[in-house]
This record gives sequence, C-alpha cells and structure tokens, in this order.
Amino acid sequence: MVSRSGELLVVSNDGLVDITVLDRVVERALELNADVCLVVPCPVDELDENDNLFSQRARAAAEYLGERGVYADWILASRDPVAAVGEAMNMADGREIVIATRPVADSGWLHDDVVERSRRYGLPVTHVVANVPAESRWDAILATGYAAA
Repeated sequence: MVSRSGELLVVSNDGLVDITVLDRVVERALELNADVCLVVPCPVDELDENDNLFSQRARAAAEYLGERGVYADWILASRDPVAAVGEAMNMADGREIVIATRPVADSGWLHDDVVERSRRYGLPVTHVVANVPAESRWDAILATGYAAA
C-alpha cells in the first residue's frame, strides 16, 4: 500500500455534483499523493442522518473519486463551511483546502467570504466554481451514476 502524505480537504455541498470540480480534485489529489476528505456542511438536524441529500452526494462523489484512483472519505459537518473546515482538521491531517462554490451571483459562501476566512487554518486554499446541475440531473446521477448525467 502506498503511504499517503495527508489529506486534501474538499469543502462543498452542491459542488459535489459537478464532474469538473471532482476531476480537479482528482488531479490535485494525485499531484499531492493525498487522500481526500469531503467536508459537507449541512443543517444540524441532518448531521445524524445516514440517508439524506448531503450524505447521498458525498457517497456518490467519494465513489466517483475512488473509481479514478483517489481514496475519499466524507464527513457531514457544521452548516458554517469555515467551522466545518475546523471540524475536519480535528479528524484529518489536512494539507490543503479546496472550496467549491456556486458562481459569484449565486453563492452565499462567496458573499460570506468563506474562501478568505478559511485561510485562518494556515493551509493553502484553492477556490473552484461549480457548475451546479439542475435537480433532474442530480436525480440521474443518484439513479445511474455520473456517466449517465
């Protein structure tokens, strides 16, 4: 087994359904020889749910990454994405943070300065913009996988 040198912390919610985002995560994880920890902020009442939209997206994204040779695990974390990074860092050896957001006009995270605020953890932070698909595409991904969408 290859020894990994740490984890790439990927903070996203809707971005987990964007293949372009996931392919960039694969590329970066392979460059760093790193595993991936998908950090999925969600409402407190969803944190203990095993079969909610957040966990479904995380499982599907982890499977997609795994099919491309990148080990990925995931956690549901605080709704505040910056606090979610802190939670993940308590559980994982983070080396770099990737934050996937919606486009500027649509992104509450960008308006809340999440990318800059995440720099407080002292890790390199990369921002990627997700092309969030329509819900019907997400339904197709859940039903048949990313290849069909």
